[in-house]
Amino acid sequence: MIQFMDGATCLLAQDTSKLVFNYHTRHDTLDNVRPRSLSVMLQMVKDMIAELDRG
Repeated sequence: MIQFMDGATCLLAQDTSKLVFNYHTRHDTLDNVRPRSLSVMLQMVKDMIAELDRG
């Protein structure tokens, strides 16, 4: 079971122990986004929504 806190949620599809070289720079562009990361994040959001809908 997933537990959610009241308030905002931040979802990151990155290694937070070491940020990538282009994080929040002029090089932070779409061509540096990994399609697999987007797929994983999309599935995670779908699963979260389904869990919320189940109550």
